[in-house]
Amino acid sequence: KCLCLGAAVAFPALGAAAMEAAVANSESRSMEDEAAFEALVSPKKKVCNGGITKILIQIKPDSSADRGYGGVAGGAVRHQLRADKELGVISWQHLSKLNIDIAEVNCEESEDATETTLKAIKEKYGDSLKFAELDQVHEPPRPKGEVVIPEKRAGDTIPDDALWSQMWDQRYLNLPDAWEKLAAFNSNPREVLVAVIDTGVSINHPDLVNKIWTNPGEIPGNGVDDDGNGFPDDVRGWDFLTDTSAVTDPVGHGTHCAGTVAAEGNNGIGMVGVAGLSSNVKIVPLRGGMTSADVAAFNYCLLMGITVSSNSWEYNFSVPVVEAVLETLNAAGHVVVTAAGNKGRNVDDPQFSRVIPCNKETPNVICVASVTEQDTLSTFSNWGPTSVDIAAPGSDILSTNNDGSTYRFDSGTSMAAPHVAGAIGLLLSNFNSLTAMEARQLVLDTAVPKAYLQGLITTGGVMDVSAM
Repeated sequence: KCLCLGAAVAFPALGAAAMEAAVANSESRSMEDEAAFEALVSPKKKVCNGGITKILIQIKPDSSADRGYGGVAGGAVRHQLRADKELGVISWQHLSKLNIDIAEVNCEESEDATETTLKAIKEKYGDSLKFAELDQVHEPPRPKGEVVIPEKRAGDTIPDDALWSQMWDQRYLNLPDAWEKLAAFNSNPREVLVAVIDTGVSINHPDLVNKIWTNPGEIPGNGVDDDGNGFPDDVRGWDFLTDTSAVTDPVGHGTHCAGTVAAEGNNGIGMVGVAGLSSNVKIVPLRGGMTSADVAAFNYCLLMGITVSSNSWEYNFSVPVVEAVLETLNAAGHVVVTAAGNKGRNVDDPQFSRVIPCNKETPNVICVASVTEQDTLSTFSNWGPTSVDIAAPGSDILSTNNDGSTYRFDSGTSMAAPHVAGAIGLLLSNFNSLTAMEARQLVLDTAVPKAYLQGLITTGGVMDVSAM
C-alpha cells in the first residue's frame, strides 16, 4: 500500500485557507474510499502478473538441507526443490544476502497452478522450511490532481528555492538552523545512499537529477553487468517489478517521497528536501510494490552497502517473508524507515490486523506518524504506543511530481516517513563515525515532546533536526 491520501492540491494560486480546505476534503474522500481499497487486498489475493506468479521460500537455518545448492545427497532441500520437476516451477531466483528463494509459476492457463505448487512444496518440504508464501501486492495508490510549474526565483534568500514559502514542513523541523550549523561544521560531507523503495522515481526531474545515485561500477547502456552484482546497467537503481534498469515512476508516489528525502536545495527552483542542503546524500530508486519486489530491493540494499531505506508502504496482514527479512536487515545494521498507516487507529490494538513493517519491533525499524502544520496529529494517521516511534510532518506536503518538472501537495504518513529517512541521511553524511543504527537512535532521543502525542507513540514527540 502507498500511504498517501487523496488528490494533490494545485498551487501556488490557492491561499492558505483554501489550501487547508482542499486538503481536508481530499482526506475525507480518501477515508470514505478506505473500505474499497481494503477490499482489494483483504483477504490475501492470488497475484498473476504477466502470466507469472511467485512463491517466496526460506529454508530453516538449522536444517541440514541449508548447505548450498550442492548440499548433501538426500539432505539438500534447496537442490531438491530446484530439481523437482513435479512442482511445475518455471524458474528459480536466489537472493543471496537474505537466503531467500523465489519460485516462478505459470498462472496464465490456470489461476490455481500457484496454489497447487505451494501446497506441494509445503507437503514435500515443509519440515525444512521457515516459510513458503505467495507473492502479495500493495494497495493501489490514489490518483493525484493537476499541478503547475513554478517560476524560477532570484537567489535572494537561503534557501532560494521558488516554493520555499509553502514548505511549512521543513521550517517546522528547524531545518534552516540545522543546515547552517552543518555547513559550518563540515565543508566536505561524505556520500551517503538512501534507498527509496517505492513506485519508482522520476530521475530526470530538475530538482532530483543531481541527487540521484550513479553506480560508479557500471558503464551506462552497454548491457553488461560491469560490477558483477547481477544487475546489468543498474546505473541509477533498479525496477524490481519489471526486473529492468529502466528507472521510471508511472505513479508519482515514489518521486514525491524522493523529493522530501533529498531534492536539491538553493538552486532557485521548486523545493528542497531534508538532505537537499549541507549533505551529499544520494537517492537510490528501487521500485517495489509486491512482496517479491520489496524483498529483492532489500537484498539489493545489502548487496550494495546501503544502510538506510525509505518505505512508505504497508501490508495490513502478517507477511512472514517480510518479517524474516526485517530481522536480517536488523542484523546487518540497515535502518528501515516506514509509515504508520492512514486508518486513524491504534496499530497495537490486537483487534486489528498487523501493519507490516510498522508492527515489526526489531530495533532497525522506525515507524513514523503524521502531524499537521497546526501541530496536531493528522486525523488520518495511525498511532501505537509500542510500534509507532516518532512523528513528522505528513499533511499538505509539497514535493516533486513525476510529470516533467512540476510539484504537488500530498498528505499521508507516506509523506512523513521520508522526512525521517532524509534526516538520518543528513546525519550520516556529516558524521563519518556514525552508523545508521546510531543515527536512528539520535533521531528518537532528540524528539520534541508534544502533549497530544503522549501515550500514543513511543517517544511522545516530533522530530527536530536542529536538536540532533
